[in-house]
Amino acid sequence: MNMAASKNSQSADFKAEIRQIRFQLRSDLQISRQIYQGDPVYVVHDPVSFRTHRLSLFQYRTLALLNPARTVGGNFKDLVARDHFSNDGEETFHELISSLARPGLIVLSGASGPSLYKKYQQGKTRTRQRRTLGFLFLQVPLVNPDRFLSRTVHHLSWLFTRSFLVVWLCALMAAGLVICNQFTELVEPLNGILAAKSLPFLWVSFVALKIWHELGHGYACRKFGGAVPEMGMLLIAGTPAAFVDATSAWSFPKRSQRLLVMCGGMYFESLVAIPGLTFPVPHLDEAYTAFNQTARHQ
Repeated sequence: MNMAASKNSQSADFKAEIRQIRFQLRSDLQISRQIYQGDPVYVVHDPVSFRTHRLSLFQYRTLALLNPARTVGGNFKDLVARDHFSNDGEETFHELISSLARPGLIVLSGASGPSLYKKYQQGKTRTRQRRTLGFLFLQVPLVNPDRFLSRTVHHLSWLFTRSFLVVWLCALMAAGLVICNQFTELVEPLNGILAAKSLPFLWVSFVALKIWHELGHGYACRKFGGAVPEMGMLLIAGTPAAFVDATSAWSFPKRSQRLLVMCGGMYFESLVAIPGLTFPVPHLDEAYTAFNQTARHQ
């Protein structure tokens, strides 16, 4: 009985402390409404951490009704008066406040801009530690490409216009016809591509193509106003590739924009593949030999 009474007393004291907590709402959050599996959701993009969070309709309404001039306890009473919560839902409300505070969507008393950034840096450190522990799947962040992409995206913005997409579709169909009509001729030069002499050329081509692939995601994201805060090297079972953080695209209100960012890598790869299929490079074997001879002399 005494232990149970002590536990209940501690729980009551803890609830009393939570009720007195004050918080601030953040005006810099970018919120967009989307439809996910037939239900409305609200996607919140945090410009400090470059992270995107999805809120249900109930969570968003709760966030919108919060009054920073009142304590947590005072807000719960207000929400009960509005029939948004029931009297026995205080623990659920506290859990919701905690779920909003953990990613920094609301700022609890004592927190500030520098503390939010410090929290973001600590989160990045934990993420990098988890990545380092992965033996077969290793991500190594190298640069922040956002400034470079912002400066250069206007040179490639025409790739994302409707008129060029029509041209691209026509070229894609033409490449498909070439493959159907000249399949044997196209495949024959590939018979020796895995020969030892061709591996350096193949390896460099693969890495360059993967970088171009990730730039496709990055440029598509920047084209529609999203941030791309990270780019680096990805090792999958020792095979090098590249990656970019284009998760800010989740906050785009238009599904077509989110889809284009998701397909941006394959789209950029097709810009290389279509000319190569339609106008095959002559003497490809000689290109392999010249590359390997250059590599041996260096």
